[in-house]
Amino acid sequence: MARLATIGRVAAGVVVAPVAAGTLVAALNLALTHASATEALLILELVALVGIVATVMVGIPLFLLLRWRGWNGWRSYVLCGALLGAAFFGLAALTTEEGEHLPLVPALLFALPTFVGCTALGSMTFWWIVRPDRMGQRSAQGA
Repeated sequence: MARLATIGRVAAGVVVAPVAAGTLVAALNLALTHASATEALLILELVALVGIVATVMVGIPLFLLLRWRGWNGWRSYVLCGALLGAAFFGLAALTTEEGEHLPLVPALLFALPTFVGCTALGSMTFWWIVRPDRMGQRSAQGA
């Protein structure tokens, strides 16, 4: 029964964490660009869908690695989330079409902190839901 509950919490974390990150992006977009509520909702949907895919492809293997290493505390998750955000930002900057370079100052002032903040928030949200520190394995760091 405990294994089924763990699987349920992980599945909930996979869905809810990207929605939390998408909500942050949508709120920032509303506050900083005065976008319409419809645009913000579209941004939320896009970020959540991309986030779910990224969570399944990168987050779940990382979760398993952290559990295997015994790094079950929230600090490990926030740090990994922030590092993933920086990596995703770098990937986005590298994959822009030739001739369409990211403007350096806006990218560093807004895009990089947004990527890092959203992935850190998503990681923390996942941790709050799943609570790997309470899964019966001793944590290498305090929670």
